[in-house]
Amino acid sequence: MEIETQVRLLQVIDMSFGINLAATIFSIAVSLFLFAHWYRQTNRLYVDLPLMFSITFIAEAINLFMLSLIDVGLIEETLPVFKIRAFIILWSALPLLGASMNIWSHRSQRTQLKVLFALAVYWVIVIILGPTRDIIILLHVPILLSLMVLLLATFAITWKTGRLKEVRSDLMLVSILIVMATQVSRVSLMKMGLDYVAAILNAIAIIVAALALINPWHTPVDLATTKPPVPVQVD
Repeated sequence: MEIETQVRLLQVIDMSFGINLAATIFSIAVSLFLFAHWYRQTNRLYVDLPLMFSITFIAEAINLFMLSLIDVGLIEETLPVFKIRAFIILWSALPLLGASMNIWSHRSQRTQLKVLFALAVYWVIVIILGPTRDIIILLHVPILLSLMVLLLATFAITWKTGRLKEVRSDLMLVSILIVMATQVSRVSLMKMGLDYVAAILNAIAIIVAALALINPWHTPVDLATTKPPVPVQVD
């Protein structure tokens, strides 16, 4: 019975690692697709949502790959390894904060840079000086939760007001909610040996977010080809 149990455990680990690896490759592919979509735009800005989420998805893919290696025992989750993962997560959070601030205000770029710089400095100081994994998590989690709430509020408002017509804000809300549910249930899923479910949910969230950002349903208005209205002559 013990041998059968070990064999089943190895099969679950292999399946979990395979799914996580596939989710990692998928995240990178979607990230490159969003980057190409941004690069093909006529007027490119470094705060455009496709580019920001492209950077986020790359960071998430690297973090997911490291988690997969830890799960199968190829990497031991020591404090230095955890700090490397925390630094990678920073590159997942910064673009989201920058994108949110840019949606709220296009003009205050200096203020946005100061806020991003302050967050980066705080995050790195916690990583360097944090003596334990729990303390680092305790000091980082409130930032991540605040960022998720900010994203939810941002896209809820743009959905209701129709401010971002080039982005499907409703789909972005769905994607964010899936990510939040995944993060909340990740520990429980890992204890049940179902951590690959979190990878699948994460991949679904990425698909939904990519559709929201590309928005194939949106038809941009070309001002150069739009005919001006014909004036009405009054006799």
